[in-house]
Amino acid sequence: MFTTWALTALSLLGGTAGKGGLEAVAVSRDGKLLAVGGQSRAAYVLDAVTLEVKVRISLRARIGALAFAPDGKSLLVEDEMDTLTRIDLETRKELARVTDVSGLTAAPAGDLLAVRGLV
Repeated sequence: MFTTWALTALSLLGGTAGKGGLEAVAVSRDGKLLAVGGQSRAAYVLDAVTLEVKVRISLRARIGALAFAPDGKSLLVEDEMDTLTRIDLETRKELARVTDVSGLTAAPAGDLLAVRGLV
């Protein structure tokens, strides 16, 4: 089902992987939300059942990885500039930023994140 979500979301957002389209996908801990993003420099949070766009976030760089916070209220975005940003999904405001990191990986439960420092 996860692959179906990703491909359908990609199609709805008008992109193709590696060609200006989808590079990252994340599912919220409760399975109700799907986040997608990539080369368009925008992250979309979708309803996982209907694929309705709930939130669109414009960013400064292409997106390489996404992860939801455990409570589903914020999104972590790793970009091509090796920056990790935490964004509040309600206000769309930046809550925190860490530079010189890459390789964002989230535990399945969403309660643990790992990144690799570049310095």
